[in-house]
Amino acid sequence: MTYLLIGLTVIALVGIGREVLLRTAPGSGPRMFWIALMLALLALVGFLALRGTGALAAIPAFVGVAIVWLMRHGGGFVLGRLLSGLLGRAATAAAGGGPRAGTSQVQGLVLRMTLDHASGDLEGEVLSGPLAGRALRSLSTDEMRALYAECSARCERSLRLLESWLDRYGGDWRDHLGKATGGTAAAAGPMTRAEALRVLGLDDDADADAVQAAHRRLQARLHPDAGGTDHLAAMVNEARDVLLEDGTERG
Repeated sequence: MTYLLIGLTVIALVGIGREVLLRTAPGSGPRMFWIALMLALLALVGFLALRGTGALAAIPAFVGVAIVWLMRHGGGFVLGRLLSGLLGRAATAAAGGGPRAGTSQVQGLVLRMTLDHASGDLEGEVLSGPLAGRALRSLSTDEMRALYAECSARCERSLRLLESWLDRYGGDWRDHLGKATGGTAAAAGPMTRAEALRVLGLDDDADADAVQAAHRRLQARLHPDAGGTDHLAAMVNEARDVLLEDGTERG
């Protein structure tokens, strides 16, 4: 009976690990929190098993089931976002109050994409619609199909961002979605200075040298030859042009 309880506990924790990998982005605060929690629960199971208190080892299983339920019904996302905010504020305070460095952001009406400069990871978050607040990595096939249709109908920029993400992580999924949905997205307007700064990950006081350096760094990550996509590389080029032209006009 003891070994049965321990086995069920381990199976439950493996299930939680799968949920964590599916529903959180690599390197994010929520992901690190859940992984640390799972390791702590596994350590507790091992400790109780070695002490011969197998019945008590079932307690982490009940905790695990509760966590899985939360993650499947949105609670895990809420807790993760709260933790991420706390970690982000702590990191900002430790850095002297400046913005978090090493990332770029671009968004449309439906989607926001964040690129980590160091790892090259591209994270997507749904901003509006029935799936608002969800990470792209957490979406099922049917949910991704619905999101693709919404982007196709509402926002060309969001559609191009989603296609770029699918090019990198979705295999041939993008072609399947493209054939399965239709509609014409609203054309994206010209990129603003604020958007260009987010794309290149720069502060408002960045000079031309900083713009050029950020452009070169991101193109090394996003160029199609380096595993990026044409659309993201084009957006980086557009951001550079917008900022350099704006700097010339201001000068």
